[in-house]
Amino acid sequence: MNKITTIVPVHKFDDEVKTLLETAVKSFIETSKNNPSDLMFVGPKEVLDKVDDMFSTGKEWENYKEFQYVENENAWFSAQINAAAKKVKTDYFAILEYDDEFTPIWFDNVVRYINTGDDISVFLPLTEVFDAEHKEMGPVGYVNEAVWASSFSEKLGYFDNECLQDYLIFNTTGGVFKTKDFIEIGGLKESMKLSFWYEFLLRAINKEKNVFVIPKVGYFHLVNRNGSLADDYAKNMSDRESEFWVELARKEYLYKTDRKKTYEE
Repeated sequence: MNKITTIVPVHKFDDEVKTLLETAVKSFIETSKNNPSDLMFVGPKEVLDKVDDMFSTGKEWENYKEFQYVENENAWFSAQINAAAKKVKTDYFAILEYDDEFTPIWFDNVVRYINTGDDISVFLPLTEVFDAEHKEMGPVGYVNEAVWASSFSEKLGYFDNECLQDYLIFNTTGGVFKTKDFIEIGGLKESMKLSFWYEFLLRAINKEKNVFVIPKVGYFHLVNRNGSLADDYAKNMSDRESEFWVELARKEYLYKTDRKKTYEE
């Protein structure tokens, strides 16, 4: 079993990011202790320089100085993931947002399923969702659990095209992706706002790639954080534009290449 490379996109760096990133990286170290894994940061050079400084000092990081860095001046999330995926040398990669956390058991469970030999391109975790303002009160809900409900999809635990046509409540970060399949089907479409993960899943399934949810909590996802991508959408994207991107995903997944469709009022 080859290593899993964990990609952490970082588009800015300040005291808040530093605090969140420390927690995220500690969760990576904990979940990968039984499974040799690499950590790869991707972002603009000036941001990566600060991240590198952060992990080059301090006793708690002295055993983790071989982190990888991929410079990418396009700070848009999709562009960062695509740039990093092209540099991954391992069979699989995971995505960790700097304000989220892996659970200690996540990689153990992924490796167990990989070793079954089933042809799975994307492993998604059950995800516990935390409100940024009240994180200490515990999770406010779960995501990705629906595929384990009877009759939700044709095959228990797997997404399919039919269920995705109407189901939009899922979380892909934290997931583990087969590197060659991610690149083969075209990665994320960088021109697409809001629904780029939705379109990717539809496209992956259309290309007969299996997307499976491991029925164990593997990821903690933070919501309602000021300055997050979802927060930006909520503040600056109209309902009409949101609907446009969702409907576009339902059409564009048939095309491997990014056709760079844009929204107009």
